[in-house]
Amino acid sequence: LLSRRQRQMCIRDRGFIDKKGNIVIKPAFYGAADFKEGFASIMEKVGDKYLSGYINKKGKMITKAIYEEVDDFQEGMACVKKNGKYGFINKKGKLVVNTIYNNAFSYENGLAYVVKGSNAYFIDKTGKKVITIK
Repeated sequence: LLSRRQRQMCIRDRGFIDKKGNIVIKPAFYGAADFKEGFASIMEKVGDKYLSGYINKKGKMITKAIYEEVDDFQEGMACVKKNGKYGFINKKGKLVVNTIYNNAFSYENGLAYVVKGSNAYFIDKTGKKVITIK
């Protein structure tokens, strides 16, 4: 089953046009979301799965379509899901917070809310636990 975000993205042959209607990124993706902080999430069919990655405004992939779920960039970080677990990448596409969490929410005021097992935390952008929720 596709997530809500994946269903929203499922329009074949998505690309991008400028304000004048000129194609700036050719329609080549199974799905694509709006640009946030200079990047857009895209979806491609990989084998029998639909996986997501990110492109910049020039259409260059910053991550291949390897993630099961992705969120928009917020505060320079994007939440991604791989192998059933969540983590965060930076704008270079580098995984900076390992995909070890059962659930995760985007950064706000420098912290992200994450859940691992029965424990919940706020982590900083390096993945360090800053606040433990009891």
